[in-house]
Amino acid sequence: MIASVRKQYEKLLEAIVILLMAVLAIEVTVGVIFRSMGHSLVWYDEVASILLEPIPITQENLDVVLDAGWIDEAALCQGVEAGSVPACG
Repeated sequence: MIASVRKQYEKLLEAIVILLMAVLAIEVTVGVIFRSMGHSLVWYDEVASILLEPIPITQENLDVVLDAGWIDEAALCQGVEAGSVPACG
């Protein structure tokens, strides 16, 4: 009796895990499709931002913010002596 219930419970849990994996795969696929079309899903971006590893910004890696388009070089290097910071060379 107990073995039978346990086996049914295992099958239920396996079905739940498979369903959750399928939903996650669909969710990621939809997010990627929207992003490739130039649109953004707010909830997808929020979840993705939690999973991203933070990158500390220093003088040595200011090119990261330039490449990402968060700021332009003129604004970043305003008032900075040429050659004193690698990104403002």
